Amino acid sequence: MSEKDKSESNSESKNKSHKEESENNEEEEEEEENEEKKENKEKKSNKEKNSNIEKKSKKSSKSKKENKENKETNETKEKKENPESPEVYEKAAEDLKKAMEGFGTDEEKLILTVTSHKTQERLKIKKIYEEKYNKKLIDDLKSELGGKFEDAMIALFKEPVEYDCECLHEAMQGAGTDENCLIEILSSRPNWLIEKIKKKYNDMYKVELVKDIKEDTSGDFKKIFKGILRCQRSETKEINKENCAKIAKELNDIKETGWVVDNEDNVFYKYIINSSPKELSAVAREFYKLSGKTIIEGIDTNFKGDAKDLLKSILYSLVSPSEYFATRIKKAIEGFGTDNKSLIRILITRSDVDMDIIKKYYKQLYKKDMIEEIKSDISGDYQKLMIELIK
Repeated sequence: MSEKDKSESNSESKNKSHKEESENNEEEEEEEENEEKKENKEKKSNKEKNSNIEKKSKKSSKSKKENKENKETNETKEKKENPESPEVYEKAAEDLKKAMEGFGTDEEKLILTVTSHKTQERLKIKKIYEEKYNKKLIDDLKSELGGKFEDAMIALFKEPVEYDCECLHEAMQGAGTDENCLIEILSSRPNWLIEKIKKKYNDMYKVELVKDIKEDTSGDFKKIFKGILRCQRSETKEINKENCAKIAKELNDIKETGWVVDNEDNVFYKYIINSSPKELSAVAREFYKLSGKTIIEGIDTNFKGDAKDLLKSILYSLVSPSEYFATRIKKAIEGFGTDNKSLIRILITRSDVDMDIIKKYYKQLYKKDMIEEIKSDISGDYQKLMIELIK
């Protein structure tokens, strides 16, 4: 081989070696670059992950804080709307005591304290008062107050069933009977409540309510009460339309002279004494379709006096209680003088139940504001107490 050929061969070999080395370097650089990219990517991923964890932690902490604040707000609101803590009742008991101690009575403080609580809350206040001061609250009220204001204030601290029993017992004492009281209470109370009234009455007066009613009433009036006190009224929420239509037809067939309450097999007796409120209403609708008259008109045709009033009250109070009590309030304040016993009884027993609805019905029926009508019919602290209770 010539010197020239050797030289060229060496040159090519060198170039090849340089090229391979260069390619190797490029590969190494590329690998290093990829490794760096990968490392940066991992760092970035870890950074984002840590950032997300931190965000979630902050969000969770914020959420917990908000939940705690909301819980505290709800608890405060609930406590304000439903004062269940003993401290609230203890303060009310103290306020009652302060209002009655010393010279004179702070009637406004009494009224505000009493009307700021519902019936069951007032009973708790009464219990705390008597434990704290070792005195009967009712006795203290009696010694400080008088007239209708005293009657209403004392009634507000009576357990509802006990109050019903006292009203019934008083209605049958002495000469004459307060038929309105007997009618209103016994026609409007459901089975379970009448059962409780019967038991409590016996506990309080050592005599059966049925016995007192029998001795103080007569005729159909007595027979209807006897049926009510058996507590056999249906409490079903379902309505058998075919059966209701059948009862309505039977009532229509004997509507002129056949409605009686001295025969338990009579269709009218079974309808008025044993039907559920929904059944009473359904049959009344079907009867109107057949006869063009209402059940109330049928009662007017077949009965008279207290028996007629009692039967109408049963139907009215069970089918539309709020409307019924609106009419009873109107009756208590209309005409000359006020039936204060009825007014106090109705306003107190319905104040926690449906007073707002009663006021609406009163407006619909008489086109007048019930509170304004009551205001114009009574006066003084008695008026302030009653109005504050129902407004």
